[in-house]
Amino acid sequence: MLENLLIGIAAIILGLIVAFAGYPLFRLVLPIAGLVYGFQIANAVFSSWLIGLIVGLVLAVVLAVFAYAIWSVAIGFAGAILGLSIGASVGNGLNLWGWLVALLAIALGVLFFVLAFRLKDLFVIISTSLSGAGMVAFGASTLLPIIFGPPDGPFFLHWVLWLGVAVVGFGVQYALFSSARQYAALLDQSPTNFVAPSA
Repeated sequence: MLENLLIGIAAIILGLIVAFAGYPLFRLVLPIAGLVYGFQIANAVFSSWLIGLIVGLVLAVVLAVFAYAIWSVAIGFAGAILGLSIGASVGNGLNLWGWLVALLAIALGVLFFVLAFRLKDLFVIISTSLSGAGMVAFGASTLLPIIFGPPDGPFFLHWVLWLGVAVVGFGVQYALFSSARQYAALLDQSPTNFVAPSA
């Protein structure tokens, strides 16, 4: 009980920070998101917490390295992981078969990978708002599963909370950081940047 209380509170606090102030902290958020969403994706597809933990740890290390060494790769990975996570969550929430969950996760992963390069800084705001909201919803489900449903099987109020925090977080971050080009500049300067500049 105490463990769930601590995990739930920590997830909510961290989620609120990421949702409302994730833009300047994006490089620090990447490894954490890799751990959380890697676990969620693998656990949803394979129904194994051990495989989920291993995948999460691997993604955390990969994103930590890429976040500082190869930025253009890191932002693509961030997009893919967010898309995979949303696909896995939606698939699980709809009780789809395992292969359909995997297919939906892959499709959204590819879509978000492309969006990460096209939207650049706006994508950072979108992804941190969504990721932070997901952490808040996870924390709420851990603390109050009767109201928000269990963390591994999102209920209606879980989705309402997730969407609400994401929308408000995006609004706050957009108002504060929409004119910044912190990550677009990094992407343009990256030696591995393979995306043609837009006109």
